[in-house]
Amino acid sequence: GSQCNLDIQDRERGGFCAFQANHLLAVHSFASWIVEKARDVEHDQSVETMLILVERDGATRNSIVNDYVRRYYSALGRTAQLVTQKVKNCMWLVSAECQRNDYDGDIDNTCGVPHSSMSPADNNGIAPFALPWASDYHQGILDFIDGESQFGDYFLASQWDSLADQCVSIDTLKPPSSLIADVPSVTRIIFELNRQQLTESVREQVLNAVHNLTGVPRGVLELSFADKSSVSTDAAEVADDPLVVQFALDSNAATVLSKLMQYNAISAVGDYAVRSVDINGDTYNVTEVAPTTTTDSSAVTQALCLSVILSCLCLLL
Repeated sequence: GSQCNLDIQDRERGGFCAFQANHLLAVHSFASWIVEKARDVEHDQSVETMLILVERDGATRNSIVNDYVRRYYSALGRTAQLVTQKVKNCMWLVSAECQRNDYDGDIDNTCGVPHSSMSPADNNGIAPFALPWASDYHQGILDFIDGESQFGDYFLASQWDSLADQCVSIDTLKPPSSLIADVPSVTRIIFELNRQQLTESVREQVLNAVHNLTGVPRGVLELSFADKSSVSTDAAEVADDPLVVQFALDSNAATVLSKLMQYNAISAVGDYAVRSVDINGDTYNVTEVAPTTTTDSSAVTQALCLSVILSCLCLLL
């Protein structure tokens, strides 16, 4: 856009303009992998965090940052409520005028604060040729560092005035889905089956059973379904390799499945006995009970009822 043209032509700093979507996805993927790997590493959870987002970055990018902060404070067995004690979170919104259906202009700095929000070099050359948000931004950060509890009407604002001059307070644990996308929960089921027993019939039955248990659309599960079984190089060990399947669940479905596992309500998915279930790194081992199936087991029938109740509760929260 105009900013890239200005930087390339006048400032010889157009490198970021060649930064493509596949580069962005690679960086995000690597960052998510690091966060997952480091979740059990000791770190200082006594620090306080100020998270400042801009709507123009998009719901997906903002969800990664928000999810990282949640994980940082809820890891190591700590309750997620620690987030509310240690984190302040606000977002600079795009003005209501620029979100009207009849608005046909660009979403530029006159509409909302950009990602590179505090860089004069990135912003003074384009409309409105200034950083009108800078004063409130600076003062808000200083107030946070000083431990202030009040931030005025323009920083950590509790109500939005429909303009682009406010950083509006956001609930880190339950952010608006239109502003911060839901981050899928990576889920793995380890079966008592051998990995060589993963046939199309087994795959179909597992997908149908997970759909029935969680309510996640069957097609969504198919898109993220993957065989993550270990592959032994020693032929003698092949028979001992368990079948491990992976898929993604939304946060509500992950909560449902976690509760079902906590209450030991699932010992099989479809007709296949389960050894353990891993949801975002939290492992739930199935206790040694007689295998049950989703077709004739009263235990799984109760689990289905519980999942429906939990799904309703999630919708009400």
